[in-house]
Amino acid sequence: MMLLSLVLTLDAIAANEATVLYTFYAPMPADGAFCLGIALIFIANWGVGYQILAMRWRGHAAPPGRITPLVSRMSAVTMSMWFLASLGAVAAVVIWHIPAFLGWIDGMPPMITRKLFWWSGHPIVYFWLMPAYISWYALIPRQIGGVLISDPLARVSFILLMLFSLPVGTRHQLMDAGIPDVMRAIVIFLTFTVILPSLLTAFTVGASLEYAGRARAAGVIRASRRSCWRCCCSSSAGRAGW
Repeated sequence: MMLLSLVLTLDAIAANEATVLYTFYAPMPADGAFCLGIALIFIANWGVGYQILAMRWRGHAAPPGRITPLVSRMSAVTMSMWFLASLGAVAAVVIWHIPAFLGWIDGMPPMITRKLFWWSGHPIVYFWLMPAYISWYALIPRQIGGVLISDPLARVSFILLMLFSLPVGTRHQLMDAGIPDVMRAIVIFLTFTVILPSLLTAFTVGASLEYAGRARAAGVIRASRRSCWRCCCSSSAGRAGW
């Protein structure tokens, strides 16, 4: 399905029928094949998300009461966020873009389609970022021989990323007409809330690096002291001093 979506979108781009590219919202028109390819990209990701969530639930059920591994929980949260975020773009494409291209409807509502687009368009950057966060939380501490300082804090940060990244797409429309000032203020406030999980990530990963560095330095110091002690005891001057 992803391969088919790639062929459809690239064909429209090569034919110069998809000059909208990323910003595929009304009133800018795009080829129907391009819109269909965009929709298939999202729907194909739903299949991947279903596999990850199903695997997570199977692992959580056997044995009962076991805590879900951190990587499994983070992957499930990431795909859940992506599923919720992609609903906007799929709805815009299926309800308006494709019917308008086929001539079934006359025109599209610009404000609604733009809101639906940015409902998906903004969380896309977090969908790319969260796998990097998974690497920082789960892989780096092991690679450096340390431990993650706080497992619960890591899980909370991913939940906050999902909750805070979804409703702030309207911040890309602050200069659009028709958006109340109160809504603009709310969206600006919500935009800054994303700082919280980012700070949690910086603190947790930084503390994990610090812990590993101190543990490694302590091991080097102990090994150095043992070596000096053996060297001192084996020398004549050392034995005389002892």
